[in-house]
Amino acid sequence: MVVTLISVVIMALTMMVLVMATSQSVNFVARLVMWLLNATEDHEWYVDSSATNHITIDMNNLTIKVDYMGNEKLMDAVVKWTMHPWERDARMARKALKRGSQAYGLLIELACTRSSEELLGARRAYQSLYNESRKTLLAELKASNARYEGSRKNDVAIESNAQKLNKAIRNGDKTMLIKDEEIVRILTTKSKPHLEAVFKCYYDDFGKDIAEDLGEESGLKDTIYCLCAAPAYFSKILDSAMKANASKKEKEALTRVIVTRTDVDMKDIVKEYNKQYGTPQAKKIEDVALGNYKDFLVTLVQRALAKGSE
Repeated sequence: MVVTLISVVIMALTMMVLVMATSQSVNFVARLVMWLLNATEDHEWYVDSSATNHITIDMNNLTIKVDYMGNEKLMDAVVKWTMHPWERDARMARKALKRGSQAYGLLIELACTRSSEELLGARRAYQSLYNESRKTLLAELKASNARYEGSRKNDVAIESNAQKLNKAIRNGDKTMLIKDEEIVRILTTKSKPHLEAVFKCYYDDFGKDIAEDLGEESGLKDTIYCLCAAPAYFSKILDSAMKANASKKEKEALTRVIVTRTDVDMKDIVKEYNKQYGTPQAKKIEDVALGNYKDFLVTLVQRALAKGSE
């Protein structure tokens, strides 16, 4: 194919030589043809992929367009995998917002497991894709953009933050804690090392893990786990997604977690999953997924493990 293309170019330039009027132009084109003959000769072999089908999120990229009739789960996984992470997060946030409060856990996941740079990119992608700036999305993600991501900790502030969290939990309505301004300020602006120290201080001062004190308040518990124990959080999400009685929403998380965490912390998630549930994660995926969809997910997990061992 490469040789054929070069031949066509050379033939076209040769015809130009024949029709050019001035000797100066003829000499120029003749030299260009000779340069092509010498500079573009290629003796390398190139593999023909024989690809007859291509996946794209923009139908305008294709000349011949046919709807994909295969496994929808595989299509969803591959499309998510090929997207830029910022666009992927923006689209997931949009979907969560449309679903309403039952899907807000996904917004918590995005806000607490992405870096400030990633969140800013997702916000820009959201505004570009949908030409709007949803207040709910900004409320979930705006404060996280200002999170300090260094390693410095303030011992005085750690003790103060632990006391304030305990006071809010003891005196407030646990179902409304996620809207408590002081709790939101601490969780969205302090660094993760600082928060880990705060939760340790909380346990030392009050004899209980903060998650235990929160009871059934799942939104705030998920926030804490996402911030300070992301592998444990994602292991729990994967376990729920792979249960026989999992809901459709829970099953969707299998694709989301594998695709979005493969290049981030999948090795840690696999280790945590194996420890918590006593079954190799890849083996569990093989048991519950089917066909090419199963192969794709297992390949991503194995790729992450191989990359992590380098």
